[in-house]
Amino acid sequence: MVLSVTHLVVIALAALAAYFGVKVYFRVDTAVENRRREAAYLASKLSAMGFKELPEVFMNYAVGDYSGMASQVAIVVKRLRGNDKDILADMSDVFDKLLKIKLAMAEGRMMVRSELEAYEKMLEPVAPVAQPVVEEVK
Repeated sequence: MVLSVTHLVVIALAALAAYFGVKVYFRVDTAVENRRREAAYLASKLSAMGFKELPEVFMNYAVGDYSGMASQVAIVVKRLRGNDKDILADMSDVFDKLLKIKLAMAEGRMMVRSELEAYEKMLEPVAPVAQPVVEEVK
């Protein structure tokens, strides 16, 4: 069997197309894997901050569990639509950890101090304004 020039050109073009196809596929696959790595990193950071449900959303994305991610998003949304007491209870750990981080830095302590001073000024009693005495005309 003798290969003609046309056959060789077709084989070369097919090899070239396969090469570039694989190269594009792996570039796209690498981008997806990088997004998944970032999602896993974000999940670990949020978990370290004290968040409970939110890290699960990102971890499900990181492992490719999209149905689990969707159900976890529904749980987070339901929790956020709940009453404020539940939200505050969930955020208590987050607040404590972030406050400790803020208090560890000088500028954070200054910010917390200024916020507390502003809050204390709001709580100060306001002197009543004198009401003019109006006599009834008979």
